Amino acid sequence: MEERVWRVLVFYSDYGDGHRHAAQAIAEGIRARDPAVDVVVHDFMRETHPFLHPLMQRAFLGALKFFPKAYRLAYRRTQEQAEAPLLDWLTSLGEKRLLEHVAKTKPDIVVSTHPFAARGMAHLVREGWVYVPAVTVITDHSDHRYWLAEGTSLYLVGSEALKRRLEELGVPESEVAATGIPVSLRFGEAPSRAAAREHLGLPAGAPVVMVMGGGFGLLHDALKLLRALQATGAEILLVAGRNERLKKEVERRVRRGRLRVRAYGYVEHIERLMAAADVLVTKPGGLTTAEALALGLPMVLYSSLPGQEEDNARFLVSGGAAVRAGTPEEAAAAVGALLTSPERLAALRRAAAALGRPEAALEAADKILQLMRSPRSVPVRMRPRRSAAKTPVRPAAPWPAPEWPAPQLEGTPRFAH
Repeated sequence: MEERVWRVLVFYSDYGDGHRHAAQAIAEGIRARDPAVDVVVHDFMRETHPFLHPLMQRAFLGALKFFPKAYRLAYRRTQEQAEAPLLDWLTSLGEKRLLEHVAKTKPDIVVSTHPFAARGMAHLVREGWVYVPAVTVITDHSDHRYWLAEGTSLYLVGSEALKRRLEELGVPESEVAATGIPVSLRFGEAPSRAAAREHLGLPAGAPVVMVMGGGFGLLHDALKLLRALQATGAEILLVAGRNERLKKEVERRVRRGRLRVRAYGYVEHIERLMAAADVLVTKPGGLTTAEALALGLPMVLYSSLPGQEEDNARFLVSGGAAVRAGTPEEAAAAVGALLTSPERLAALRRAAAALGRPEAALEAADKILQLMRSPRSVPVRMRPRRSAAKTPVRPAAPWPAPEWPAPQLEGTPRFAH
């Protein structure tokens, strides 16, 4: 008899590197827990909206850069809405491709780290077109309703506070777990500060400040910020991500003696730089800040993107792991104050370490594997399928169909969407 091979499909969407990094961390955690499990990681938007995806990505990044107030307004107005007609319409456009992709991949469970993918999979489960459990990993400290959809079997969230909030919104306690935002297992094995500085050629006793703007380098006033930080006398490490223009401009100014900065582009092993730093100046992206917390790295939060990053900032500041700054001068002043106050810096470091979850990927993997192997892991369907023409997708040999519960055709959804 052929030995069963379990398969996990992990979806992300390439709207900021955080969703992809979370997906990769989950895959890493699952492989560490059970190397026999087949884990595949796919870009949801590329698979389901291959023509629309590049246009939407440009529109999203453009809105954040040029129309942040409009984006913030749209985000806040939809945060508490029970319905998401625009997002559901977008999901419906890729419904056929998503169903075909799931049928082709034959997963035993599907994990989503972006709300587009999460709602798309929940829709297929809810309508009875797939019979595999859908897991949503929320990659920010946000309770935006776009993340929530009937048909989801399990939510994995970054904190106990967000877990309680989802329960208040009607998610059953058994269907939400506070695992932490998944980060690479490398953050649990990061070098010591002394070893990291030696590797990077940094002075052992000098203060080191790291500056990040996310994978896309979305950090406005970066040059002004770097000039202001020079006044602190610290060694400055800039990670420009994919913003090659910023990296080249900084390098040009360094050559001319106008800046004292070490500039990096996209860095794969970011934990090595974080381990060397005393303070991180960053916009509060969910994954970047989760990585910093995993290393107990204090943060000065600057240039928050509207919406979810503002939610992240509130969580970090209230937890005592970060301070906020609105201008380059305020950021430099906050960094200077921390570097000249060892007690205050140590307090932030302790708070960051207390919030950090370096093994979040392993905790998430445990929940996912447990659910995958549970025979009753798919939620009961709450209403009849709208179309009998689609063929339900079940795990196929060597993924035999489990004993799913009989569909419930009547009843009230557990929480309104």
